[in-house]
Amino acid sequence: MTSVTTNLPLQYQQEILDEILAEDGFLILSRGLGLRSIICALLKIYSHTNHLVILLNTPANEEIIIKEELAEMGVRKPGLRVVNNEMGAKERSELYLSGGIWSITSRILIVDLLTKRIPSYLITGILVNPCREEGFIKAFSDSPESFTGFSPLQTTVQYLQLRKVFLWPRFHMTIRECLEERKVEVIELYQPLSNSMNDIQSAILECIEACVAELRKTNIAWTSRI
Repeated sequence: MTSVTTNLPLQYQQEILDEILAEDGFLILSRGLGLRSIICALLKIYSHTNHLVILLNTPANEEIIIKEELAEMGVRKPGLRVVNNEMGAKERSELYLSGGIWSITSRILIVDLLTKRIPSYLITGILVNPCREEGFIKAFSDSPESFTGFSPLQTTVQYLQLRKVFLWPRFHMTIRECLEERKVEVIELYQPLSNSMNDIQSAILECIEACVAELRKTNIAWTSRI
């Protein structure tokens, strides 16, 4: 396993990183807990040219954010490189040999693998952002609701040929303890109503009461017919 050289700001994020480094699997993390930071930390570890790591099916806007975050972490020149349809086949074939971290769509990856533009033995691993013995496959999602029920999760794991699922809900003990250490200070501001606003509020309440009274009359009339 590659030695960990990245320290994440939150304890649970570091524990998740250590966990997925130790074993391939599918990480399902509650939304808003910093999945992108974990992915970037993992990419930083494998950003050296002696690795060839593929970030699969990442949206274009997310690619930009990941590149910027990696740059802040010191991963520049070349950093995360993006393969798209505008890049020629010969150029892609030559660049793959230089190693590093690449963001590729599944369609381009399949074509390049079938045409041997990217030798499969050079691939260190694949990160699927929502198996070969010497490589790794690690998948990520911060949309737990997409895997509600047994079938969606089972199907995804089978497609990726993964045996391990890492579940990190918001109520996970480590996450809860970490977030409770940094409680948000809430300041409640009360703005008194003006005379005009009071008149409007009273008029709205009268309208609501009138509507409810009409509904009651309708309900009583309908009940009497039964």
